[in-house]
Amino acid sequence: MMKEPENSPASSPPADAAAPAPAPAGEEQPDNRPYLWPRALTLIVVMALLVGSASIGLKPLPDKGVRVWLLNHTPDQVQVIDPQVWAQVAKFGVADGLRKIAFSADGRRAYIASVVDVTNRISIVDTQTFVKIDDIVTTGVPQGVAVMPANPRRRELVVPDPQNPGRELTLSVPPYPADRYLAYIPGSRTKFEAVGFDVLDLYKRNPTDPDRFRVACRIRDNRIDLLDDIQASPDGRYIYTVAAKSSKIFVWDFWKCLLRLPQEPAVVDIGQAIMGLYIPPNGPYYYAAAIKSKMIYVIDRETNQIVRYLRHPDDFFGRFRNLVTDRSGTIIYATVLERKELLVIDANTGEVLNSVLLPERIDLIEISPYYDELYVVSVDNGHFFRIKLDGFKVSKPLKTRGEFRDIAVQPIPPSRMLTEGQLRLVRERE
Repeated sequence: MMKEPENSPASSPPADAAAPAPAPAGEEQPDNRPYLWPRALTLIVVMALLVGSASIGLKPLPDKGVRVWLLNHTPDQVQVIDPQVWAQVAKFGVADGLRKIAFSADGRRAYIASVVDVTNRISIVDTQTFVKIDDIVTTGVPQGVAVMPANPRRRELVVPDPQNPGRELTLSVPPYPADRYLAYIPGSRTKFEAVGFDVLDLYKRNPTDPDRFRVACRIRDNRIDLLDDIQASPDGRYIYTVAAKSSKIFVWDFWKCLLRLPQEPAVVDIGQAIMGLYIPPNGPYYYAAAIKSKMIYVIDRETNQIVRYLRHPDDFFGRFRNLVTDRSGTIIYATVLERKELLVIDANTGEVLNSVLLPERIDLIEISPYYDELYVVSVDNGHFFRIKLDGFKVSKPLKTRGEFRDIAVQPIPPSRMLTEGQLRLVRERE
């Protein structure tokens, strides 16, 4: 006969088996709860030790310090993105008609130009607290702004002697710190036309009007009406200006302007209306993009001569908009709005290195101070995207919304930049 398993119903005690006898009436049951407390306390201590050891093994990631600032036109707000935590960390109003933004060299102050504020001021914002701390009174509606880099040592300029034709004078430009001089475009309050720019000395007030800063340099030239953009060279010597719908870049010698010397600017004519001008912090070139010709113009920084034309392979939709470069200043990352594309080009050879398809139409673009990722903004929905340059992986959208006019990455002081080891840790955990 087959033996029944021990846990089968055949081996269970019968239903009428005697149950344990209840305790006599009046006699207390034994209380085992005091013996449970030491076990519970032991479990709590063990769990605490496990959590503590885990937290030691996973230290908080160091902050890369990258903050991306966006100027939103609808509504007029400044939005600040921390791409490391993938969140908007600030949103605040400054003025109406936000247009351009520039930062002090240490990244502690933001200078924001707006075109609708009838008071004609550039707003200064503390980048740590996001509070407006001051205004710079201007002579016209500020349509562009640029912070001049430092001049660390005395420079000598050899110029013609106006009193003695055929002879030369040697003049010196004294050293000055970063952020002392601020260049801006003063536009007409009614037509917004601008035929020049001013450079303010933020260390000196106007003796006749203490509410204003002294004008250290002033350029007026009818050839640059409708001035639209102003940028500074990395060494702080030159100022680049572009007018709306113009094909010409005017390059001005800031040091000559400081010394009140007459000058004739260098002029670069690309033959088409300029959509985007980019002055890299490094490298031998600077760049201009034109929609109509579907080209990027590579311009020699020393001679201001066009040395190469970079055309998009698509003759119909290949319209370049804005661009940035890698650390060398020679690898271009350019947005192509109509094709929802990011094109990567070698400026030295003209070779297209990569084509990255994007989920939405992109216009504005910036690059991380670590040169490891790009930040772009959609014109369709105002979404913010991050593109990792190691593999060109495009993030999911951060759903910011609006009509954005400018994008800029807040500078990080060298003392606060992460080391290679810290960056490696961040990238491994992202």
